[in-house]
Amino acid sequence: MSVGPDDLLALAKELCERSDEVARRAAISRAYYAGFHAAVSVFGPPSVASSAHSAIIEDAEREVRLCFGAQRRHATELARALKRCRKHRRTADYNLEIKLSESDSKQALSLAQEAIIAAGLLADFERV
Repeated sequence: MSVGPDDLLALAKELCERSDEVARRAAISRAYYAGFHAAVSVFGPPSVASSAHSAIIEDAEREVRLCFGAQRRHATELARALKRCRKHRRTADYNLEIKLSESDSKQALSLAQEAIIAAGLLADFERV
């Protein structure tokens, strides 16, 4: 793979350092996709033709229902972080009338980092 979740997250961090709102919006979007692709690396591409974004979150939530202990905790963290980051991404991409702050982009970065860490920890477990 030529580009991975960590590369997208690094770009999001760079964009977050800028003070303009366009960069903040782009940072939020890249942060979300970093978390999304980390989840895809664990669960594989969604097999659902509709929304790949909903499907990958549903995969994480299914993992929560089927697993125990640490595996359940990591799946819960991944699903929660990805859902929240997706909400930020939708606002950044589709609601241009809403002004986004530095805090918004930093929160999306934090959520993406949580998703990537949880996905990495889940990758150590056998898939259910």
